[in-house]
Amino acid sequence: MIESDRTGSAAVEVKQTENHGKALVSTKSLEPGPLGLTVFRETALLSIPIRGSFLDESGPVPDYLVEGGAQMWTDWWSFQQQPKGIRDRILKMYKETDCPHAEALRIYLNEIAKKTQEQRECEGITLDDDDSRRYDVLQNIEDFIELVMVIKFNGVELYPPADDGSGPGTDYGHGLFEVACKMTHSCRPNCTWMTEPDGASKQIRAISKIQEGEELTVDYMGQSLSPTHERREDLLDSKGFLCNCARCSNQLGDDTRRFPCIFQNTTTCPGVHLVDQPLTSNTARLLPCSVCNALSTDDYTNKRLEQESQLRKTVEDIKLVADEDDDGCQLLSMAKQIQQLNPPHSCHSLAEKCYQLKADLYTMEGEYKLAAEACSKQLGCRVGILGEGHLNQGTAFCCERLGDVLQHVNVEEAEEAYKRSVRDLLVMRGGAPDPYSKCALDKLLNVQSARMRIESVHLPLDRGLQGIADSPYSHSTVLHPCAVCGNGC
Repeated sequence: MIESDRTGSAAVEVKQTENHGKALVSTKSLEPGPLGLTVFRETALLSIPIRGSFLDESGPVPDYLVEGGAQMWTDWWSFQQQPKGIRDRILKMYKETDCPHAEALRIYLNEIAKKTQEQRECEGITLDDDDSRRYDVLQNIEDFIELVMVIKFNGVELYPPADDGSGPGTDYGHGLFEVACKMTHSCRPNCTWMTEPDGASKQIRAISKIQEGEELTVDYMGQSLSPTHERREDLLDSKGFLCNCARCSNQLGDDTRRFPCIFQNTTTCPGVHLVDQPLTSNTARLLPCSVCNALSTDDYTNKRLEQESQLRKTVEDIKLVADEDDDGCQLLSMAKQIQQLNPPHSCHSLAEKCYQLKADLYTMEGEYKLAAEACSKQLGCRVGILGEGHLNQGTAFCCERLGDVLQHVNVEEAEEAYKRSVRDLLVMRGGAPDPYSKCALDKLLNVQSARMRIESVHLPLDRGLQGIADSPYSHSTVLHPCAVCGNGC
């Protein structure tokens, strides 16, 4: 079921496009205001729980699917619970049943089916009732493969936020959406989609102006800061296509991999060499400097790429430990190693990871000024890569974390950081009913309340941090800004 936009008219239609087949396009100009714009809501045609979760009622997995196919059985069981009309609509969704994954599954199941049939004949076993035949994968191999491929190419996670907005809530598994699944992928999308609290619906919101007839785009993978070749290959592996969006096909290079101009030390050139590497199989090369057009030498290229590779491994090793570190002891034990992390450029994707690790470390140590500086650098890195004015949920959360640490050292700047977070979340996710938006808004109101109730001399106001929460890009000017968030609410 799909609900139209707030005007009551259909804002989208499925249309044949030149490059993406049948895709979702806007039927009119859409422009999100300060409070954002819900383009439409849709309830999943099929919601499938995670295997083994409290929602899973699929029962024992057939022996031939135990290794690597347990979730497929839950998918199949959930599918068979639906009326025939719903099952038919699901199997009409986009899929590729001749891809290597489908073919390997077909060969495997046909071999199992042959052996099973021979065994049943020897033992005189027959499947007499229709239900037994319908749920038996080996009796419906092609339908099973079609479903697996439909989910592979169209499945969307159902992961709403926790009620208090502190992080992700209940994982409801994945769902199939007839309309939303026709949105095109982009690494710089014009829409975002969010799971509703019921765990079965998606709300699609515009995050930038969309022209009439323009395709609606979302980020399928949520890897906006990953290098181009990694994003493209992950999409090829999971969705079966190579991304050629504006970012991935940019002839100017990979915006997540930047190195200083080869002549920076001698001419103080502020330019950067971006990396050109569309796929892992392509040899990485540094493009001419973005300012002085100087060419990189082989020695400089090899040196920089080797440093990048070593730093990537170091960061991955630290993050592996940090992710399993519940009490922070392991992170503290690596303090010196984290402090020495030196990214190749302040707007390199590895810089974002380095700054986050430093912010986490300094927060744990109670060094809030250093933590604020690290958070601010992380925020600047994200905006520098993704572009001025591009809304991204990870960037909004980064603003919120900056506000959290600034509360300890400069409440004025904490208020500005929370305002930025609230402004962006309002557009991306809507107002207070959304837990993430409400959490950020509550923090903002608490800081504003403290500033009203307590004399400034009794509040933390480290003047050395003045301006640290300033936005590196300008929000649109409004004549009557909201007293709370600064928006034209």
